Amino acid sequence: MNISLCIYTNCTFHNSSEINLIKTSFNSFNKVFDINNFEERIIFLDKNPNIKNYNLYYNLLKEFFSQYNFQIITTNCLAEGFLYSIKNLSSKFVFQMEHDWIFIEENIK
Repeated sequence: MNISLCIYTNCTFHNSSEINLIKTSFNSFNKVFDINNFEERIIFLDKNPNIKNYNLYYNLLKEFFSQYNFQIITTNCLAEGFLYSIKNLSSKFVFQMEHDWIFIEENIK
């Protein structure tokens, strides 16, 4: 398949000291769509608004998502990542996903 997966996240006060939310979202996505169908896999990480937790959040994301061959790109805002994905990805299609989505297999046809 000629498709990329982009996941967007940011360092909030609630999610930047652990990655349970994005892991739950990703695992639900992977269960339904199988990550192996996606050629490019990128996490766009907006370091705002909780910049002091950026390094921690980045390292937690890197540790977990490296097993799935994700690239992590740091941005200054979420829109910067969207723009990057539209202009720079080589795939024909891009699946744009936020870090707090949940995919329920029986609801997806």
